[in-house]
Amino acid sequence: MDLKTRIHNWRVGFSAFVQLGFLSLLPIMLVLSHRNVAGMVVFMGVGVVFYPNALRALVRVFRVQNLQAPTPSSVFLWLLLFCAYAALSLLWTPVPERWAWAAKVILFVLLCAAIIWSALTIDEKNGRRLLWTYVIGVTLACVMLGIEGLTGGLVRDILPPEGLSAKEIIAAARGSGKTLYLIIPVLLAIMADNAVGARLNPGLRQVAPAILLGLLAAAVLLLDLSANVLAFAVACGAAAAGYFRPRVAVQAVFLMTLGALMMTPFLALMLPPIDQLTQIGSLPASWVQRLIAWRFSIEHIFSGPENFLFGGGLNYSWALTQTSDQVQLPNWSIPLDIMPTHPHNIFLQVWLEFGAVGVSLVAVALAQMLRSIVTNSFTPAASACICAMVAVAFVFVAVEINLWTMWRFGGFALGVFAFILVSRQVPQNVYVKS
Repeated sequence: MDLKTRIHNWRVGFSAFVQLGFLSLLPIMLVLSHRNVAGMVVFMGVGVVFYPNALRALVRVFRVQNLQAPTPSSVFLWLLLFCAYAALSLLWTPVPERWAWAAKVILFVLLCAAIIWSALTIDEKNGRRLLWTYVIGVTLACVMLGIEGLTGGLVRDILPPEGLSAKEIIAAARGSGKTLYLIIPVLLAIMADNAVGARLNPGLRQVAPAILLGLLAAAVLLLDLSANVLAFAVACGAAAAGYFRPRVAVQAVFLMTLGALMMTPFLALMLPPIDQLTQIGSLPASWVQRLIAWRFSIEHIFSGPENFLFGGGLNYSWALTQTSDQVQLPNWSIPLDIMPTHPHNIFLQVWLEFGAVGVSLVAVALAQMLRSIVTNSFTPAASACICAMVAVAFVFVAVEINLWTMWRFGGFALGVFAFILVSRQVPQNVYVKS
């Protein structure tokens, strides 16, 4: 074996070792430290940099023809163009000194793309190791989160420091929401032949998905976060549609997402004025606050042609938080901000911060993602997996997360990474001939 081959093998082994090492922390991150999933994804992406041809592959992505091709490279390029426009918006955003933040966002997108690229190119042996590590990690997280939900926080009670705060319960609820997305490729891997499922006892293989879903359902329901419950229900419906009508359902969930991105501010115009929304006492305060934030957002989106076309700039939502008033709701003891740190709706947030230009870039990225998927023909189980993942992401994007919540988007990238690993390990159970 010559020196060049040895160096190549060392780089492959070291890259896989780094990814495996950080991926093994997944159950701890999901149960006890959900925000640090972003850091885990970053370090996994750094590990990919050592992979042979990684930098060369990055350079090859920047070709004009990749903008139109229905490939993952096209999706990455359009998202990168969106990030570049976000950085450009710093020229007019009222939030000062955000250049470092913009650079961090672009770097995070690059590293998320790196782990997805590694799933597409890694050798079969290391791909199998990564898949098993992922499956075991998410399975352990489901078990611990189920225990947390059923016992009211036993895992945290037996770990130092003693005591259980409300914030820690919310952290467990956030972790269960992220696990709801990450478990979907695990179920596909268990049910597929020649993957994880092939190594399991036939009886265990049949009951394992139901057990995992039952434990996660307990966490979702008992830890009591409305967005998680909604995402779980929507994912089940989307998975059923994807199984029985594979191609139609996949197209439908993506077109629904595209439609929501384009039409949400126009639909939000139908909300009553803020002073009427503050009188609602029949809904939870967090729901009413969202409706108020949405109404407040569209008033700024439609405040003039400049805001509508170009948006207020990077983190404009946060700037509005600093200047907006507070309102008192009938069923809440303290005043609440009209605009929290973000609108809790990314569709509106993209319009608010980047206007029609930013929305167009994201829309093209989503359309290219759909094109790259429908060029393949998936089995019913794989289509159900895709639909469920898109449905969970849709719910959180529509009612929960901030555009700049990196741990959320790191989780989305990790789920895509796992789905690709399953697809490469068992292509006969994911793809069918067109």
